[in-house]
Amino acid sequence: MQRALILILALLLFGINSFGKEQNPPVVEITFKDPASFTDIRSTHGANEKDYSWVLLELSKHLQKLVATYLPEGAHLTVIITDIDLAGHLEFWHTSEDLRVVRDVYPPLIRLEFKLLTSDGVVKAEGSRRLRNRNFLQQLSGNRNDPLRYEKELLKKWFQKDLR
Repeated sequence: MQRALILILALLLFGINSFGKEQNPPVVEITFKDPASFTDIRSTHGANEKDYSWVLLELSKHLQKLVATYLPEGAHLTVIITDIDLAGHLEFWHTSEDLRVVRDVYPPLIRLEFKLLTSDGVVKAEGSRRLRNRNFLQQLSGNRNDPLRYEKELLKKWFQKDLR
């Protein structure tokens, strides 16, 4: 898991989206604060611990894409993600493999802290957010084959509401 976090930070520092762009693209710094303690990253039941570093990498890529889409040139966004609770609930008692059952009583949740600076260093927005959508199953959006579509939609709505 630490290797994945190092890879994520390296990709962010070198700017995945900076290649092929004109000068001064918006920048995002993403930190996952103690990801081993995240609701859906930590081990579900001891011996069957899974590697959820792919979740962190995919959400980082998605944030990079949102920054490139929504933030103006030269903006700087710092995001500290403090918890991730994926949509659904793991029910390991059904099979030998963990089975994520998605029902409306298990909405996705992302807790984060952020600070958005304009190109001249002025704080445009900052704060803590608890992103949750209890109607996530009634709102069809995103790629139905994407296992993180509900979490990505949370981040997109947050961008549209707070960071435009």
